[in-house]
Amino acid sequence: MKLHISSEKAEDFLSKLDPKKLVDLTADLLSLKKHTGIKIVDGTGDGCRDIYSIDSYGEKYLTQCKFHENIKKTISSKELGELPLGLVKFGYKKGLFCTN
Repeated sequence: MKLHISSEKAEDFLSKLDPKKLVDLTADLLSLKKHTGIKIVDGTGDGCRDIYSIDSYGEKYLTQCKFHENIKKTISSKELGELPLGLVKFGYKKGLFCTN
């Protein structure tokens, strides 16, 4: 899933995000993709999942969001590894990693 925004507006848009807004935006995008049962579990002890939902095929879907204050910072392997860890931990087969 890709958010289409002109490059000149992207930095301004991203600078206005915070961790909660990123999770809320991601949940809204999942809804637009016909996900149901969307539940945000973001926070300490979220167990490698920030959002879980049911996709349009009726399958469980796990979403992990990772926010960085510095929008030029890249995601570490450890951070990216949280999604597959969560998929295995909760028995999900589909997932999404979202970052700013």
